[in-house]
Amino acid sequence: MNGRKEGLDAWAACCQGELLQMVDLMRTVRRRRFLKQASVAALALAGMGAGICFAGYRGWLSDRITCSEVMQLLPKYRAGQLDTQLSRQIALHLEQCPDCGPGDRQMIPVGQGSP
Repeated sequence: MNGRKEGLDAWAACCQGELLQMVDLMRTVRRRRFLKQASVAALALAGMGAGICFAGYRGWLSDRITCSEVMQLLPKYRAGQLDTQLSRQIALHLEQCPDCGPGDRQMIPVGQGSP
């Protein structure tokens, strides 16, 4: 017990304001750590959101049909030999494409080629 009392006596008193400085330092460290973690989480969420948007955009692009594909499939489209989804894609393309639509409308007899 004697050794223990000597250890307590060896402690010196803190300077005035030293404890407040230590508390402020600890708060600053905690604040920085929190901001760093929040920044990483925000970047991760933004990356995931961008990935989801890009995947959706790529999916939207994959549904599009090109002019050359339309021209290749046009005889089967006119004959009604294509499935419904592909027929809808071709019909949409013909409605919206300034290159394919106007000339092809003259070639499709009324009542044929629409899904």
